[in-house]
Amino acid sequence: MNIRFLGQGFADISDESVGQLIIDLLENESFDQFTAIVAFASEAGVSSVIEHIKSAEKHLTQIEFYIGIDQQATSYEALNLLLDSNLNCYIYHTVSHIIFHPKIYIFEGEKQGKIIIGSSNLTLQGLFQNMEASLVIDFEMNEKQGINLLNQIKNYYRFLLDKTALNVQQLTQDLIKQLTDAEVIPKEKERREVSNTTNKTPQNQDLFSEVKKMFPSVNIPKRKTKPQKKKPQKSAQKTTLSKGKQTLVWQKKNLPSSDAQQVSGKTNPTGVLRLAQARFKLNDTLIDFKTYFRNEVFDRLDWAQKTRVQNSPLEEVHTDFQIEIDGVSKGIFNLRISHDSDRVAGQNNVPTTLHWGDAIGAIREQNIKGKTLSLFQIEGETNLFLIKIE
Repeated sequence: MNIRFLGQGFADISDESVGQLIIDLLENESFDQFTAIVAFASEAGVSSVIEHIKSAEKHLTQIEFYIGIDQQATSYEALNLLLDSNLNCYIYHTVSHIIFHPKIYIFEGEKQGKIIIGSSNLTLQGLFQNMEASLVIDFEMNEKQGINLLNQIKNYYRFLLDKTALNVQQLTQDLIKQLTDAEVIPKEKERREVSNTTNKTPQNQDLFSEVKKMFPSVNIPKRKTKPQKKKPQKSAQKTTLSKGKQTLVWQKKNLPSSDAQQVSGKTNPTGVLRLAQARFKLNDTLIDFKTYFRNEVFDRLDWAQKTRVQNSPLEEVHTDFQIEIDGVSKGIFNLRISHDSDRVAGQNNVPTTLHWGDAIGAIREQNIKGKTLSLFQIEGETNLFLIKIE
């Protein structure tokens, strides 16, 4: 059994969050069950993972959500989105001062399991933005310690999981209407207003100004690393691509909203493309995404070793990418690639990430959701790659 700490939000650069870890695990076909037990859910939080959950239905035979609705922190829109997605969702509520407050995400497979226990709710802030703390427990299904822990959780929540507790109700349209009419769950706008009132500015501005001096807005200490030589960033420009032979080295079909950087409401785009397996084959064999991109596709690049700070990657490099969308060249961009072999560690996390950087404007200016992204190597070019989206 392997246990590691996952911190989020308390570092100036972090390539990992609870939300991104959940997305990575949903794409991992070695898991066939996913259970989420959370206190609160928001529309943006559900939206950030729902497409990945629906895509994972190909290999996940059981998906269940158990969600609390206390303190008006779970919204009408979030529950409707879950209901419209035909997912097995159950509401836990008790009319008392006791609050349903766990945050547990469980992945189970034939050979391995993973449990995330921490402070992250099924909200955008909880999954990606807030300063949160979680423990990630990995174990093999033949490991006594891991199975004991999993059984302890399931035994403790047995009346929840077997739906025998009187406070558990399956999510239906009638239940949502009842809860809305009774003003137990708010609309998203109202939910945010309730949240904002808990952080409202005190009336005594003189005293509050003194407090602000002691506790300013988020002020993250910057990383102290050795200065490294970087190629200057290139903005999009009309550039002629090398005429060398183009070899397809990776392809991802049916891009989800997160990869397309198409988000709604106040949701922030991720700004990255996780270089996962995406069921891409070479010579009729699925690629090993844990090593393929670092050791084969981008092996000739001059990778720089990094000093570990929080969840920052261990290696990174900058290289040029010619980007074409629907046959139209968007120019050449110098983009960052990060790789962290520690993210694998038997957990099947995606270790290699492409950061869109200055190219995000070109990626977002037209909706590429549902399109196919193809990555090409170019004969005779070491530091130039081609990305076609169509």
